[in-house]
Amino acid sequence: EALEPVSVEPTSVEKMITLARDNRPEFKALTEGIRAYTKLSDAELAGYYPNFFLGGYVSAAYTPDRDWLQSRYVLDPFGHFVAGAGVGLQWDLDWDGPSHRADEVNADALRLKGLLKWAEQGIPAEVNRVFQDVKRARADIDAFNEQLPAAREWLLRANTDFSTGLGPSYEVTDAVTSFVLLNSGRIEAIYRLNRSLAELAKVTGTLVDANSTLYPGKTLIP
Repeated sequence: EALEPVSVEPTSVEKMITLARDNRPEFKALTEGIRAYTKLSDAELAGYYPNFFLGGYVSAAYTPDRDWLQSRYVLDPFGHFVAGAGVGLQWDLDWDGPSHRADEVNADALRLKGLLKWAEQGIPAEVNRVFQDVKRARADIDAFNEQLPAAREWLLRANTDFSTGLGPSYEVTDAVTSFVLLNSGRIEAIYRLNRSLAELAKVTGTLVDANSTLYPGKTLIP
């Protein structure tokens, strides 16, 4: 009798699927992983191209009270000023190595694309399954709540009739059995509803969200 259903009622399966697309970490992880592998593939293919570089230098020295050495062939280490610039080209010949490494990275990207395609189909199906579980559990609770008053009335009437000698004992036993089964079914349906709501929060990516309206009363995981 102490088990009560969570009062939250999910709006529609479409909104739950949208919530899952916005909050499930799989979508973001797969999307970012595909983008990272694509960039890495481009970087591997860049191995076919040379590296250009530009360099410059300045060297200066001054010593007071000393004559400057004026010669184009000798650099005076104690009195000079020299500046220059250079352009270079570095090219590592690796034959078809860059393309093979790029193909390997692209294979990882294709694997993630396959997982993303599966997630785009599987996660909505998972959300729909749990959403239907919530609806079935809620409908079962309503059905049990509708039948329990009649079973309780039958139990009271059978017990009264038996106590006054107007009814047989098996009617009391049947009434008790019916009431217990109905009440046990109601408690089990409440358990299924609460568990399904928690699972719905999980498959929509909001189970650890303190502001989630699907399954209230949780705290953020540190």
